[in-house]
Amino acid sequence: MIIDQLILHDFGQYGGRVVVDLTPPSPEQPIILFGGLNGAGKTTLLDAIQLCLFGPLARSSRREGVSYEQYLDGSIHRGNGANSATIELRFRHMSHGEEQLYHVKRSWRRTPKSCKDQLEVVRNHRFDAMATEHWAEQVEEFLPSRIAHLFLFDGEQIEAYADPRSSSGLIETAVYNLLGLDLVEKLGSDLSVIERRRRMEARPQEEQDQLKVLELRREELRDRIEVVHAEHAKREAELGRIASLRTRLEERFRKEGGHLYERRGELERTLSTADAQFRATERALRDAAAGASPLLLVLPLLQRTAKQVRAESASAQALATDKLLSQRDADIVETIAKQKPSSDLLKSLTDFLRDDRAKRRDSVEIPRLGVSDLGRERLRELTDEELDAARAMLPSLLDDQHSAWIALEDARNQVAAVPTAEALTALSAERDELIAREAVMQTEQKAEGEQLDRLRRDLERAQTEISRFTADDKEAQLAQDDRSRVLLHISKVRDTLDKFRDAVIRRHLVRIEALVLDSFQQLLRKKTLVVNLRIDPESFQLALTGRDGNPLPPDRLSAGERQLLATSVLWGLARASGRPLPMVIDTPLGRLDSSHRRRLVTHYFPLASHQVILLSTDEEISGGYFEALKPFVGRVYHLQFHEERGTTSVEPGYFSEPGTISESAYVG
Repeated sequence: MIIDQLILHDFGQYGGRVVVDLTPPSPEQPIILFGGLNGAGKTTLLDAIQLCLFGPLARSSRREGVSYEQYLDGSIHRGNGANSATIELRFRHMSHGEEQLYHVKRSWRRTPKSCKDQLEVVRNHRFDAMATEHWAEQVEEFLPSRIAHLFLFDGEQIEAYADPRSSSGLIETAVYNLLGLDLVEKLGSDLSVIERRRRMEARPQEEQDQLKVLELRREELRDRIEVVHAEHAKREAELGRIASLRTRLEERFRKEGGHLYERRGELERTLSTADAQFRATERALRDAAAGASPLLLVLPLLQRTAKQVRAESASAQALATDKLLSQRDADIVETIAKQKPSSDLLKSLTDFLRDDRAKRRDSVEIPRLGVSDLGRERLRELTDEELDAARAMLPSLLDDQHSAWIALEDARNQVAAVPTAEALTALSAERDELIAREAVMQTEQKAEGEQLDRLRRDLERAQTEISRFTADDKEAQLAQDDRSRVLLHISKVRDTLDKFRDAVIRRHLVRIEALVLDSFQQLLRKKTLVVNLRIDPESFQLALTGRDGNPLPPDRLSAGERQLLATSVLWGLARASGRPLPMVIDTPLGRLDSSHRRRLVTHYFPLASHQVILLSTDEEISGGYFEALKPFVGRVYHLQFHEERGTTSVEPGYFSEPGTISESAYVG
């Protein structure tokens, strides 16, 4: 199947008639790339394709529990007073070896009473009344609605499938639909209905009426569970989108200094503490400066002074000694003279003593400072003790002051970087609103989860009551009649269906596992991260095996790797369908990081299908990603929203890029 053209008339944001050609110009360029800002109408294109093909069964992103007629009414463009809308889809499909050309047109008009759509199918340029009347069955032949979500999907919703529990539900649904086992389940359910009716035929009318009431209650519960489950799933997807928006908003808030603004009290306290510490180091230095520390500047002079003082002290002691020696020498000479020695001996002794005293006087320093004994002792304490202690203490004080100064400057810079409240008003209000929305939705989701649990318990009780009513307590009476034979065969058929379902699942899961694993390994940057993949045939949970041969729980993968795993599941299931169908992907890159984005751009989009329609924002496929994808792109379009007219136009070019990648491509 190849989609050649999409035509919109007053649908959603698209006012008037808009024609978009989607034919890939060559097999080597299968990608049709749309670029548009949020709100420009990318998702509207995806909704239009699904609505045109499937009508009430379309999985529209904006239906949100409203009736089909209400959804149609809300989809009519409101910018030019229009009261009707039309979607047309031209595509080709091979059937029995021949190419069939289809032109499907779905239109509706708003009336006071209702808003019902009309369908017209033209095949091979001729109106086909049979196809128009039975289009719901016709479209199932080439694009079954039950597997359409494998080919037409919103990339942001892939994030929900990254949760192993969600992915198991996706795999189970896809496997049942791909293998037609949903029909087997329906047949089993129908057999159960027939069985109950047969068993109840032998019961009193009163019990049959009670059973009908119980069955009606059970169906109501099932319908209610389906509605609540759908709302719960949409809420979960919306929470994922809000989480993505909040992440981007938090990043903007951080870049604008919002994290500093939120910590302004803490930062101001830090600044106050740093200032106090710096002032304390200054006081310690001033105290040191008030003591002996400044004398370190003249330490050599003090040392020379101390030396001079010691010399003068020694000289004073020498002079005092000279006086004593003069008296002693006179006594010695006098004593010896009484002994009447020779005159030569007496003269020699007298000369020796005189010369000795003269030598001692020659070494005496002339007093210049005249320092007292107390001053001399104070000078010794200063040079030998106090200045040594000051010299050891000052480096530590200076280091403390330098560290305190650095901390003070850093605190001052952080406080100076705190933006004003006015600068963050808009961002803060938007973030607070988003947080409030998220909290409300989480509360609603929790309430819906609790409601689902209650409804399922009620359904289980209703089923138990039905089983009690239909218990075969009259087997002996029914053994010989026709009802007995029917019930016996129903039981056998049901057992056969169960065995058939299990056998089909186990047989085909091997091929699906191989395709999903191959898809995952093509997308992974770490080629040997996962060496094997298995799908449990009972729970449909994924089981991964790491390079070491041990189980690798999916929650041990990074967020990007889990999203690639979810994409691989979709890709593998689409390949398993064996149907050559176009792939339409809205918001294709989601919240992936740069390395994982590049793997999708280079290893998935060019190979996903023979026709791939990508609906991207300017923050997804841009720059290097666009250049890497460019060789595979056949057409590029820019969705330009015109605020003054309230409409979106489809223009050639991808933002600033030219509109035609290949010369054979054209814009309708």
